[in-house]
Amino acid sequence: MRYAQPTEYLADYASLGVRPGCTPDELKGAWRRIVGQSHPDRTGDCREAADRLHEATAAYRRLQAFHRRHGHLPGRPVETVAPPAEAPAAPPSPLHVAARVMSTQLFRRAALAVAAVAILVPTAIALRPANTESVVLRPQAPAAAFGPPVALRPPVAPEPKRQLRLGDTVKSVRAMLGKPTREKGETWYYGNSSVRFSKGRVVDWYSTKRIPLAGSPERPPGVKK
Repeated sequence: MRYAQPTEYLADYASLGVRPGCTPDELKGAWRRIVGQSHPDRTGDCREAADRLHEATAAYRRLQAFHRRHGHLPGRPVETVAPPAEAPAAPPSPLHVAARVMSTQLFRRAALAVAAVAILVPTAIALRPANTESVVLRPQAPAAAFGPPVALRPPVAPEPKRQLRLGDTVKSVRAMLGKPTREKGETWYYGNSSVRFSKGRVVDWYSTKRIPLAGSPERPPGVKK
C-alpha cells in the first residue's frame, strides 16, 4: 500500500499557515482562525477573502481525511508505545527451597515404600501354608445398646372438616364460619352466601363457589333448590 508523502500536503499546510506534522488541535485552530477572519459576515463581498476561505477549507478537509484513514497527519511521526520491560525473576526464597527439598524427600520415601510392598506381598503369598483355612467374616449382631426395635405407628388420617348441618345453633355457626359480613333478621350473609335461622337453629343455607360455607354443599340435603 502506498502512503501519501508529507510533500504532497505542503500546499495544504501553507494554506492554513501551520507547519507539517502539527497536532490535530493546532490544525483545527488554524482553520477556525481563517474562517473567523475571512467569513463573508466580516469581509462582505471581498473576492480575495472568499477564495482564501474556500482554499483553507478544502485543505483542512484533505488533511482531516488523511488523519481519519491513517490515524495521524501527514509528516507527523506515529507514536509507538514500547512494551513494558519484564521484571527480572526474583530468586527463590529459602522457604521455597526448603519446601522443594522436603517434597523431593517425601517422594523418594513414598517410592521406596511402594517398592517394598510390591516385593513383600508376593513373597508372603508364596510362603503361606497350603492348609491354611480361609477366614469367613460373619456379620455381627446389632449391639444391645440400641434397645428393642420401635414399632412405627401408622399415619393418622386428618379428621373430616366440619360442615353445616340443619339444626346447628347460632353459637356453633359463629364458631365455624366467624362473624357474618351483615345480618338481616334471622339471616346471616357471608358475601353472596347466606345462612338462615329459625328460633336460633339453622333451617337453610346457600353456599356459593366464590365464598363456600366451610365446604358445605350448596343447599341442605332434602331442601329444594
